[in-house]
Amino acid sequence: MTTARPRQGPPPSSYRRHSIAALPCPARTVPFVAWSPSGFHSTQTGIIAGRILTPRTRKPLIGRIQSFIAGVLSLPPTPHSVQPMKKTRGFTIIELMLTVAVLAVLLGIGIPSFRNLIQNNRATAIANDIVGTLQTARSEAIKRRSPITVCRRNAAGSACENGTNWAAGWLMLQGATVLKVWDAAAGEPVVTGPAGGIVFQSDGTASATGEFQVQTSSGSTAVQRCVGVAGLGRVSTKTGACS
Repeated sequence: MTTARPRQGPPPSSYRRHSIAALPCPARTVPFVAWSPSGFHSTQTGIIAGRILTPRTRKPLIGRIQSFIAGVLSLPPTPHSVQPMKKTRGFTIIELMLTVAVLAVLLGIGIPSFRNLIQNNRATAIANDIVGTLQTARSEAIKRRSPITVCRRNAAGSACENGTNWAAGWLMLQGATVLKVWDAAAGEPVVTGPAGGIVFQSDGTASATGEFQVQTSSGSTAVQRCVGVAGLGRVSTKTGACS
């Protein structure tokens, strides 16, 4: 009677388990060491259903170190890894001086043109105000069937004041009643007009012809507009000085 041998634990790590079905020639008789719950059996021959333990081949220490180093070197860089410093290129003093010179030329060309544009717009706006005042006065004279006067205003804006300087503003009156007041134009322009004003009759005609000169600058850059009133009450405007 065979005495059961005590269990000696799992096979040594130097052996690797393989299935017999994985052997290329299952019909051959091969030596093997079989593991069973009762422990190792001695070397036997033949094919037994179970697992075959074969010796494990281990790489040399140098080979394992080389494989580890190769794996580390092939890893992608982490966000905290050291990155090479990027070179930044600034402006040289020559480039800066050229930029400033070009900017100065552009400003020298653009500023006078911009100033001239502002003066033109201001002169046109004042001339349009005068044209609107005269046309409104003519319409009111026809509607009210009464003479309407457009004149230079006094400081209080309550009555007419004789004079050709209309830069302080003007009035529209029916008799002594002030219908509307226009204040001084912005920018201190030069506005000249008839000293006694313009009176529109009930039929829309003007009592006298007159011209209004608008100028928003002086010298060679003077910007002028002329507003004229004909005897029939027609109002016109043109660019330049009044003749």
